[in-house]
Amino acid sequence: MTLYIWLMGFLLLSGLLFLRSVWGVALYMLTFFAFPGMWWWGESLSDYRWNLYGGVGLLIATLFSGDLVSLPSRCVGITNTMLKISLAIIVNATIVHFLLSYRPDLGAESYQFVLKFVLLEVLIASTIRTREDLRLALLILVLAAGYIGFEVTINDRGDIHGGRLEGVGAPGATSANELASLIITVIPLAGVLALAGSIAPRLLAMGVSAMLLNVVVSCNSRGAFLGGIAAGALTFFMVPAKIRSRLMLLLVLGLAGFFALAGEQILARFATTFASAENRDASAASRLIYWQAGLSVISDHPLGAGGSGFKKVYGQIYLERILDKDLGEKAIHNGYINEACEWGIQGLLLHMLLIGCAFSAIWSRVHLFTQDDEGQMALLGCGIIAGLVAFLGTCMFGDRLDNEWGYWMCGLAIAYCNLPQLAEVEGEATPSDVSIPTMNVSLPGTEVHA
Repeated sequence: MTLYIWLMGFLLLSGLLFLRSVWGVALYMLTFFAFPGMWWWGESLSDYRWNLYGGVGLLIATLFSGDLVSLPSRCVGITNTMLKISLAIIVNATIVHFLLSYRPDLGAESYQFVLKFVLLEVLIASTIRTREDLRLALLILVLAAGYIGFEVTINDRGDIHGGRLEGVGAPGATSANELASLIITVIPLAGVLALAGSIAPRLLAMGVSAMLLNVVVSCNSRGAFLGGIAAGALTFFMVPAKIRSRLMLLLVLGLAGFFALAGEQILARFATTFASAENRDASAASRLIYWQAGLSVISDHPLGAGGSGFKKVYGQIYLERILDKDLGEKAIHNGYINEACEWGIQGLLLHMLLIGCAFSAIWSRVHLFTQDDEGQMALLGCGIIAGLVAFLGTCMFGDRLDNEWGYWMCGLAIAYCNLPQLAEVEGEATPSDVSIPTMNVSLPGTEVHA
């Protein structure tokens, strides 16, 4: 029955995307969060590339509506800069992959992911043209993630291994740490939807938020916990005073939910994040060694070693120099170092510049919406900022910076900052729209136009 419902949803959304391109986002998220090959009900469909089909559907939606073609003309100022930076990321990855990579065959998949994820960022930004589109896209993303929350919380899917949730997830988020990074990025969006809008979506977002928080706690990822704390603290102190009280409520509810769901084992593991060198657990200690090896790779290959340059090419060699033993293929467990290893210092700078522009653009727009007494729109912007901060926090302890949900958030940032102010929506004159009337003044023997 679940399989039949999923197929009906796929067909329905495939038709709706021709009516409104934002439904292409729903089609893609359906194939991502409910990827058939990762669930018991979809084993018979596991040989098909459903996520690719969803991406193609999203591309068709933007081409059919003309939204993709019109995006550059809609982006002005900093959002136009973000598009140019995104293009520069592709150009840099292409140069590194084909000219600097020692084993381009091993890095081909990582290179293809860069192309795909930047395209996804642009497509998501293209489909959102109105405030209703933005709210719908955020609700789609939250509900799609909520499917995993529903399966874990209600249907008890997944298994606990070593105190961590395994056996559920999405493409690119198959382990506990990856899944926690994905879900903690979406939780702030669910939180702000629970505070803004009509009653039905708010109640839905509240229920989904609780289930998503349960997934993060079950994953028991220190990186996700720290990312969530950083997102809450930074956003609270940066938001305009007019909407701070509403965010305070959201943070209190989030902390209460975390402590209610977290057991003694989870809290003890989280406490080891701040332990001294003598009391640090093996997992945390090994990360420092991987980071040291990664920095050595960057020192020797500052322009980049290509996709999987550390994990599959140089990491094993540099780790053996440090530990005097062969550990095989190992990840760096730090997204920033990994990005520099793969695409060079310039690649890391480009990626961080993209995210920095997203922060700057959203932040200025949040203040504009606040000044216009549009608290709900300001809250939605704060949710996108918080999601980005949470994502960046998880990148400190895992190779997450190249995951696609970070690019999703940049696409949402572009779309959010392209939305008009309320005065423009209602057709009122804005400073750029005001024209100065022409007055003809006749004087003896001459005519002056003012």
